[in-house]
Amino acid sequence: MQVNFLGMTHKTQCKKKTLYPVYYETMVYDNVVIADYKEFMYASQVCVRLYDQDTLDSDDYLGKRLH
Repeated sequence: MQVNFLGMTHKTQCKKKTLYPVYYETMVYDNVVIADYKEFMYASQVCVRLYDQDTLDSDDYLGKRLH
């Protein structure tokens, strides 16, 4: 899984041999200013992209979710 926020990208560890991976990982983004209530409607989005990791081929893109 790849998580993008404010132009910064973090990747989780690969979960092998499972169709239902569970991620309990913390990602830290430095120098982030949290919007106050009035600016919340314009807050930056978090984009999560999922890939299927292959040994011999390039990783297959499975989809993304914006929040």
